[in-house]
Amino acid sequence: MGAKDSIKIHSDDKELLGFLEQVRALGSAVVEAGGMRYFVSVRTDAVSKTGREFLAGGGPAKID
Repeated sequence: MGAKDSIKIHSDDKELLGFLEQVRALGSAVVEAGGMRYFVSVRTDAVSKTGREFLAGGGPAKID
């Protein structure tokens, strides 16, 4: 899975959504599961105003 792939989580999965919110509030966490340790980092996805304008415009970027 590449960095830009998405995983959709159903809104009924309250336990997983709660976990993601906790990790987002912390910034990152080490999670131990099944004898493995995982470094987990969560942040909300944001697009800059310039990026949003570019995506909405659908054309090449303007170079000033």
